[in-house]
Amino acid sequence: MAHSTGAVRFVAWTVSLFLSVGAVGGLGYLKYEQINAAMAEAASFPEPAETVELVTVGTAMVTDTINVIGELQAVQLVELRIEVPGVVDQVGFSSGDEVRRGQVLVRIDTSAEQADLAAARVDAERTASEAARDEKLFDRGVTPAAIAEQTRALAAAAEARVQALETQIARKTIRAPFDGRVGITDLKPGQFVGVGDLIAQIVGLQDEVYVDFTVPQRSAVLIDRSRSVGVKLETLEATGAITAVDPLIDRATRSLGFRALVEDPAFVKAAGGLVRVILQTGGPEEKIVVPRTSIARSPYGDAVYVVADVNGQLRAASQQVHLGQTVGDHLIVILEGLEPGVVVAADGSFKLRDGARVMPLPDDREADNPEAGDAESIEAAPLSDEQGVE
Repeated sequence: MAHSTGAVRFVAWTVSLFLSVGAVGGLGYLKYEQINAAMAEAASFPEPAETVELVTVGTAMVTDTINVIGELQAVQLVELRIEVPGVVDQVGFSSGDEVRRGQVLVRIDTSAEQADLAAARVDAERTASEAARDEKLFDRGVTPAAIAEQTRALAAAAEARVQALETQIARKTIRAPFDGRVGITDLKPGQFVGVGDLIAQIVGLQDEVYVDFTVPQRSAVLIDRSRSVGVKLETLEATGAITAVDPLIDRATRSLGFRALVEDPAFVKAAGGLVRVILQTGGPEEKIVVPRTSIARSPYGDAVYVVADVNGQLRAASQQVHLGQTVGDHLIVILEGLEPGVVVAADGSFKLRDGARVMPLPDDREADNPEAGDAESIEAAPLSDEQGVE
């Protein structure tokens, strides 16, 4: 009886096992069919294409240049500061005024010095009279030489005291050192000022300005100092001439300092500001250029996406390049990695990856062309002067 009960249990477990395996297998097969159906449906959709602008790599005549940052410096610029402390008695200018050389700008109260000067002048007259009298008495042999010498020394000391007070009073009158325009000031009569306090800045009225800039030593040797330099400030442009060069390269920065003179009133108004300085280091040469928008930058280096026909479709392929200088606002020189005539992606190239399908950006003529993504209809725009070729 026990033997038959075990056999029944074994048969039940076996049947249950086969039923479970069959259910799992059936579900697996069903899922397999569903996945195959989904893959087949996905394969029936066309591969997406990225719309980008295509350009044909060309050449342009480019002059090698160096771009650095310069600072505008006024030809004449002075900071007027207090030499002798005191109370301001008179302010002879207002903020932004034009002043002339020698014009009184500030007077410091000198009432105490004026009183001392009056007393010193009286003392000087007295000692001078005594010295003259003793000199006459000495000539007659009445007064010893020692007394005559003493009175002469006293007279000279009194005169020196007068000159010292006059100098001190003069130092309390500040005058304009040259024709110019004064800056903003808050100086007022009655205000106490100390030694070194700033009165105002005065900038000369010249129509020219200095541009000071530094160039790395590796590039400094390439600069022809007889050539003019270009200067740009926002939308303003001008040229200048190099007037001075530091005799030594700075050891801290390993750069050489230059000073150029720019004759342009518009730049004079921006004295103290920063400008872009362009220096030519050679003559015009034909070089390969591409739009700056075609450059893909990464930690591994710079690259462009070359677009070519692959099995009847336009495909993008990354190409490493070595970049040179920029040309105008739109182009950049390619030193290595590309040849003229190659088609590359420009605007929209950031959307690409290796092997991506490409759709040329339609222009007015291609707007209604449904086959624009086919290799047979590729029409890349050549680089032209409108894109900034110099």
